[in-house]
Amino acid sequence: MKPSQSPSPSADQATGSPVQRYSGRWGSGRCTVDVTGEANNSVVIKVYWSSSAFERAEWTMSGNFDEDGSTVYYTDGVKKIVTFNEDGSVKSTEEVYVGGKGSFVFKDNTMTWEDLAEHMADGMTFTK
Repeated sequence: MKPSQSPSPSADQATGSPVQRYSGRWGSGRCTVDVTGEANNSVVIKVYWSSSAFERAEWTMSGNFDEDGSTVYYTDGVKKIVTFNEDGSVKSTEEVYVGGKGSFVFKDNTMTWEDLAEHMADGMTFTK
């Protein structure tokens, strides 16, 4: 390689694999977001938000990264409220809604969630 040439980008950089860069656990306060890569640019995202030791809200959604690899849009959000017994076992699960819409925006080492159904995470920044 000539001194003026740049090294070739790695396979991840060449394909712009946002799934590999952004998969993992993100958190902010009592809220945890798990991003799991599926195929190509597709991810499944699960959000867990504890309101107490005995109750938490759970969202599940999926989508694809956009062309620039920074945003996942979803239209299939499902929200449930899970209540626990004192021993940690599940007491009940209530489905609150289906068809929630929104997006997750990834930038450097941060992520934001725009929940169009309830605006749950307005102003919050998540980190790995």
